[in-house]
Amino acid sequence: MRYTKTENLPSIAGLGKACELAKKEMKHRVSSLKALTRCMYTELQSQIPGITLNGHITKRLPNTLNLTFPHVQGSVLLERLKNDIEASTGSACHEGKHTPSSVLKAMGLSNAEAFGAVRLSLGKNTTERQIKRAVKAIVNAYRSF
Repeated sequence: MRYTKTENLPSIAGLGKACELAKKEMKHRVSSLKALTRCMYTELQSQIPGITLNGHITKRLPNTLNLTFPHVQGSVLLERLKNDIEASTGSACHEGKHTPSSVLKAMGLSNAEAFGAVRLSLGKNTTERQIKRAVKAIVNAYRSF
């Protein structure tokens, strides 16, 4: 006896509609996220001397900043942030490992620079007010060293 799989047509149609809706707002969303990440980086750069952006200034995901904070370990900085913001020092697949990011190393960062890196990601509903609050929390945590 041969069995055939019945396709989940409602889910397929739902995925198609979700893609259609996402495409309609994609250009605006990308533009908004780029502006917010640019604002965040500019604010952090003006308040933390020596902070560096890891990666290209424009050819990157619009919602993500990977920054190296000078003279601190990213993991310690995140501990000092407590629960003020959600951030990470690397990808989820490397959680719990205490080695420098192989990607950052391949980009030419030293071990110290790679260990000082923090990844900040914005969501589709992130506001400018939230960016300002996050910048304040990060700057305060950094200055506590």
